[in-house]
Amino acid sequence: MGLRWMLANAYEGKKMHEQAIRERKWAVEHSGGAPTFVAELAASFAAAGKGEEALRILEQLNELSEHHYVMAYWVALIHAGLKNKEQAFVWLQRAYQERSARLALIKIEPRLDCLRPDPRFQSLLCRLNYPT
Repeated sequence: MGLRWMLANAYEGKKMHEQAIRERKWAVEHSGGAPTFVAELAASFAAAGKGEEALRILEQLNELSEHHYVMAYWVALIHAGLKNKEQAFVWLQRAYQERSARLALIKIEPRLDCLRPDPRFQSLLCRLNYPT
């Protein structure tokens, strides 16, 4: 499972969105719909410019969160991919409040590049004790 997830990340990093989506769908199917993989699929749809699909999955995650833990960091990635900066920052703040270990990666996470110029991103880096 982990190798396919890493492969999808590599595809996405190279802007090979269809291949990334294919790998993410495989991970969702073979994980029994684990929220992490579902959220990653939505983020890949968003990055590919397929906003309707990403929003549909975001709604599913919202319903799923009533019974299962859905990491705020993943939801932030979806909103960042959709270029919905306000919601991305709302969810990054939630990730900060829940002390998400994933925030350790925000300095190098390319899917958050659209947020970097915003002063709120720099503020978050400072709160995480990252040098700016």
